[in-house]
Amino acid sequence: MIDFSYLPIPSQEEWGDIFYDFDVQDVHKSFFGKNHGQAIALFKKDVLSRSQDVRFMPEKVFPYYMMSFGGFVQGGEYGENSSCDVANCYIDVIESKLNQVKRVSPLVENVSLVLRFIRDDIGKFIDGFGVRGSK
Repeated sequence: MIDFSYLPIPSQEEWGDIFYDFDVQDVHKSFFGKNHGQAIALFKKDVLSRSQDVRFMPEKVFPYYMMSFGGFVQGGEYGENSSCDVANCYIDVIESKLNQVKRVSPLVENVSLVLRFIRDDIGKFIDGFGVRGSK
């Protein structure tokens, strides 16, 4: 897993004008000022809700917290979340958001590592319903 501790926590300026969108306001309440460890704890508590939050993050903030999400996936400590839900949520966010992000370069290495991690240990992410809900 890559060490992201050297990256600064996104500033209010990077969050931008959060008042234009209620979803962004809600995400801001959950994630603003959180470092990677704190963000990982949020994912561990409720990966389904927090992965939805990531989808609504402003473009400049998204890479930082997506790296936190990747750290959560690689950390293997999922709390009450099923490993299948963790894998599905991560892949769904990538599919829905990555194409919208113009500043992809900070994410490329991390996304590749996390996807390889899921692929190389896919058995860890399969429960009774399989990956992505298929039997």
